[in-house]
Amino acid sequence: MKRILLILLCYAHLSVLNAQDYSIKFDGIGASSSVSSVNVENLTQGITLKLNANEILHLSSFPTNLLFLDQTQTTEIQFYPNPMNLSTQMDFFIPEKCTAQIKLYDISGRMIAVTDNYLQKGSHSYEISGLGNGIYFIRINAHGFIYSGKILSVSSEKGIPKISYNKSLSLEEKPAILKNAKAEVFMKYNTGDRLIYTGLSGNNLTIVSDVPTESKTVTFTFLPCYDADGNNYPVVKIGDQWWMAENLKTTKFNDGLSISNVTDEIAWGNLITPGYCWYKNNVADKYTFGALYNWGTIKTEKLAPIGWHVPNNTEWATLTAFLGGNYFAGGKLKEVGTTNWTNPNLGAGNESGFRALPVGRCNSNGYFNNGGMRGTWWSSTDYDIDYAKIWEMDCNFNYISNSGEDKKCGFSVRCLVNENPQSIGIPILNTTRTSNISASTAISGGNITLDGGAPVTVRGVCWNTFINPTTANYKTTDGSGTGSFTSTMNGLTANTTYYVRAYAVNNHGTSYGIQENFVAISGGEAGTVIDIDSNTYHTVTIGTQVWMVENLKTTKYNDGTSIPNVTDNNAWSKLITPGYCWYLNDITYKNPYGALYNWYSVNTGKLAPKGWHIPTDQEWSTLINYLGGYSWVANLLQETGNSHWKDYNRLATNETGFTALPGGSRFGGFSGFPGEFTQLGYYGQWWSASDNGFSVTNSQFMQSQIDTYGTTKETGLSVRCLRD
Repeated sequence: MKRILLILLCYAHLSVLNAQDYSIKFDGIGASSSVSSVNVENLTQGITLKLNANEILHLSSFPTNLLFLDQTQTTEIQFYPNPMNLSTQMDFFIPEKCTAQIKLYDISGRMIAVTDNYLQKGSHSYEISGLGNGIYFIRINAHGFIYSGKILSVSSEKGIPKISYNKSLSLEEKPAILKNAKAEVFMKYNTGDRLIYTGLSGNNLTIVSDVPTESKTVTFTFLPCYDADGNNYPVVKIGDQWWMAENLKTTKFNDGLSISNVTDEIAWGNLITPGYCWYKNNVADKYTFGALYNWGTIKTEKLAPIGWHVPNNTEWATLTAFLGGNYFAGGKLKEVGTTNWTNPNLGAGNESGFRALPVGRCNSNGYFNNGGMRGTWWSSTDYDIDYAKIWEMDCNFNYISNSGEDKKCGFSVRCLVNENPQSIGIPILNTTRTSNISASTAISGGNITLDGGAPVTVRGVCWNTFINPTTANYKTTDGSGTGSFTSTMNGLTANTTYYVRAYAVNNHGTSYGIQENFVAISGGEAGTVIDIDSNTYHTVTIGTQVWMVENLKTTKYNDGTSIPNVTDNNAWSKLITPGYCWYLNDITYKNPYGALYNWYSVNTGKLAPKGWHIPTDQEWSTLINYLGGYSWVANLLQETGNSHWKDYNRLATNETGFTALPGGSRFGGFSGFPGEFTQLGYYGQWWSASDNGFSVTNSQFMQSQIDTYGTTKETGLSVRCLRD
């Protein structure tokens, strides 16, 4: 029996050592060569994780009790030497002082050593020793920051595993070896698992489907795909075709003209002009399912984003043929699972990355049906005078069908890139948000991401007091070539609404960016306000309100009296008088995050610059309701990209110009971490001036959505001001 047991244990150990163990790196080409983040979905196992820039995906079939390592890392960890013999040095960086718990695991997932240390912000060094031959894993939990790494030991001697603190490297910045290190993020992987990678670079999203069999580099081809509303779409290459990986949701044609949103059943049935609707007229479905369009919108040939088109019937047939024919293609196109599809969602595997969804349809009489059961997409091919070709998938079948449908129906739309995505004719560009607005001037500009296959000879912005301005109206000329440029608009009239678009010209023609609008502001140093410390803030008009565009950072009240700067954690947590601090008590966070104030400083009525005030609950509600309610407003207010927001921020548009930043907070006295700082880069929280009469009062919380909630008055939060 002992011999059999020994053989089984040896076999199990060899199985682990010979398990799949692949490293996947990522880079980009096309509109961008950098990759800011990657979302990884294991369709086979239902596991999803996110990698930040410069992180490596480590696929492994190690035991499941090691799968704590699939946490997204927020910084790098470095071992040297690695492989180690008797010992190795481990260096890592923490962005704020906290208690760090370090655990060491062997290959079976058994914890063999642990240590807890209170560490200052900066770089720290530990020695790890006493490890026998094998593979080991480290997990560091530093107040919400999760780091993990792998050690290979080649030592022939096994001692007592130890984690010993060496020293603080006394660095406020990451040393070069850590800045340049490639951190690993672990994911459980078995042979044959289907992975979907979604790469993000700026506003560009590209999907790659993969079944890894070795370590490699995955290259994302980034193609700009954004509509006239400014929605960005992920794209995926299937065979030789580049498809949108989401349904179209634009409410405008690509020339900026609005499409009619028809909600009445009778009106829809009588419609002979272009129109769209949301399924059951529920706009909340927009970001998941997209819109339903009648065939009149398809016929205009202006529905797709510039550089893209609605595919004809032959192009759909090319897609299905590549996937093995109509009988098999439906399953390879449908989203996995029953979150959106009705059970049984037969054959769904989404191995193409297309992620077809069952939006349902709007019938020719204006009635909706088949939501959750079927997805139907237009082609641009006529069937006859009343019907056009469509493609349809069903939850009960594996196949995709092709037939003709009434042109008055409303169906989903997917778009296909023009033949050569690097040579699509006219340039592709964005319009920069207007800033520095005064009574007579404003600054805009653009960013040209693709030249369309011919050099850009002229670029600039054009504007007027009506929609869709062209180069025949007011314009600037700001050089040539691709990339970003800045334009100054002069000769504006105060209190007038203007519409502006960036433009670019090559020998194929002139193209325009998405239209922006702004109001020229009259009086004083328009578009800015200065506090008692001489800090300058930009302003933005949203509806009937004028808001600061930056968080408050004054150290004095508007009467010149200083506000106490409280740095001690214990003192802060017990403070019942006004006070402020910088995040981590580090003044370098002043720009761009501003200061954190307790509510007692807000309640003085003297914190805002003269002529301004801290908004009440009702005034916050006015802003939120003007922008459409709590469900979507955060995306309209948050700064775009991941320069300051650390989490996946792809839905943020900042189309209001509010530029909300995640300034974090400081705990008050009733938390488990009195006086501690937390969540910089992850959450933005702002005080309301409304007092509910107790020790808790209201504030606004934002991370992809906005909410009002109660906060202890000792808490340190950001402040935005509103003009009187």
